[in-house]
Amino acid sequence: MIWAITAFGAAFNFASAAAFEQHRTQIESYAADSIYSSFAGIAASDIEYSLKLPPADALNKECPSALSFEWRSQPEAGNNTLLAECTATGWKAYIPAQIEIYRMVVVAAAPLSRNQPIHSSDLSLSRLPTSRLRSGYFSKAEDVDGFEVQRTVKIGQVITPYIAKAPASVKRGDWVTIVSGSGGLRVTSTGEALKDGSIGDQIPVKNVKTNARIKAWVIDKGMVSTQKGRD
Repeated sequence: MIWAITAFGAAFNFASAAAFEQHRTQIESYAADSIYSSFAGIAASDIEYSLKLPPADALNKECPSALSFEWRSQPEAGNNTLLAECTATGWKAYIPAQIEIYRMVVVAAAPLSRNQPIHSSDLSLSRLPTSRLRSGYFSKAEDVDGFEVQRTVKIGQVITPYIAKAPASVKRGDWVTIVSGSGGLRVTSTGEALKDGSIGDQIPVKNVKTNARIKAWVIDKGMVSTQKGRD
């Protein structure tokens, strides 16, 4: 009887171990395939990920069919969750997945002072994980050449859109063309800029004919629009 119980226990442990290994293999295979396909335009060498598998006793339940999988949302850099489920038995497990996407981003090659114009020689590229770059980043030094620094920057610090500001396309006191209207009706008038502004900025403008003050978006050098996004 003792031998029989021992044999049964060994068989059960073997089956459990086999189920665990089968589930682990399926999970890891699906995760790898789906993560790499989600970032198809990025080299595999720039993608790193890790899975936090459930304890062994949570994965050792047998499933008569292959597991089904579903990401809680489209995989992205940072924290993600993968659902693994045995639809035949209702067994499921939520698996945390950490994904890192590395890119070459623009950083300061020298200390930069506030209001200092940025030149390509002041910058370099560094390979960094984008999940930590919540404030944004630039991929090319030439994209910020001629921009102005908005705050003091240390060597190696990432240049973000909050740090580098495009030079003003409109200066306070400039006369500007105001574009208004929608659809096929396009009306222009002349105004005076009451504040400096770069493309995309909203600034106050005075219509020189009516003296009415409005807010408009800078869309080009010497040109503003009453509608955001118009060009």
